[in-house]
Amino acid sequence: MSHQTQTQTQILREHCDYTFETLKENMPQALASVSVETIRKWEHWMKRWMEAYQGGLDAKRAQFHFDNVVTSFGHWRRN
Repeated sequence: MSHQTQTQTQILREHCDYTFETLKENMPQALASVSVETIRKWEHWMKRWMEAYQGGLDAKRAQFHFDNVVTSFGHWRRN
């Protein structure tokens, strides 16, 4: 978990009474502590996981697939 995501989670936990109303009040402050770039990267990563699960992969196979894709694309960029 990135430092920014930990900060967001910490803010929400410190000000949480486990009601939806309080969550709505605290969410803007929590989101303001995280860069838009980080949110976009997290969204992209989560979409990849959802597509893997929808495609029938379990967590272990999806992780293996992602590791191989990252490795192959990383190698491609270096050439």
